[in-house]
Amino acid sequence: MDADPATLASLYASTFYVSAEDEETFKARLREFGVVRGFETHLRAVDGRDIRLRNTARIHRDTDGKIDYVEGVVEDVTRAWRSIGNHREAARYQALYECDHMGILTLDGSGDIQDANPAFRALSGYEEEDLSSVSYAALFEWKEEAETLEKIRQLSAGSPAIQENLRKLRMKDGSIRTVNSPSILTKDGDLEPDHIPVVLEATPTD
Repeated sequence: MDADPATLASLYASTFYVSAEDEETFKARLREFGVVRGFETHLRAVDGRDIRLRNTARIHRDTDGKIDYVEGVVEDVTRAWRSIGNHREAARYQALYECDHMGILTLDGSGDIQDANPAFRALSGYEEEDLSSVSYAALFEWKEEAETLEKIRQLSAGSPAIQENLRKLRMKDGSIRTVNSPSILTKDGDLEPDHIPVVLEATPTD
C-alpha cells in the first residue's frame, strides 16, 4: 500500500475497508470457520487509491482456545479485476457503437478524432478520410469552438463528469444541425486518462 511499517502500525485494519459490510462478512466467516480463503474485497490504500485484494487468513489459538493471533496472506488482484471489467465494458461499448441512430466519436486528449462510427458518418456526411484531417471542435459553429476545446481540456485533465451540451454541428454540406453531445473521460487499466467517447444525437425538433 506504499506505506512504511511504522505508518501501517499506527492504523487499524478497518480503516482500509471501502465497504464496512465486506469487513463484517470477512470477520464473521473467520470467527465461524477459523479460516477464510480467497476473500476478495476493495481496500483504500494509504495514498487514496482504490485497490482490489484477495485475502486468505487463519486464526491461531493458544492452549486455552483463545485467539492468539491471525495469520494471513493478501494478493493484489487489482489489475486482473480491472481487466475483466474492461472486457465487459468493451462489449457494451461495441454494442452501442454499432447502433444505427446514435453517432459516436472517439477523441484523444487534445480533441483530435480517432474514430467515428457509421451512424455519425451517416448523420454528418463526413467520411473517415474527412475526419482524419479535422479536429472535433472544428465540427461546430465557430462561436462554439473555444467552449468545446475547454470542455475537452477539462476532461483530459481528469474531470470524470459527463458533460451534456446542445451543440450546433456543421454537416459536411455546410448545413447546421443541433445535437446533444454528452462526453466522458475513459481511463486505462492504470487509471490514466486514455480517450474521450462522445455521443452525438440529433435533437428531434431539429
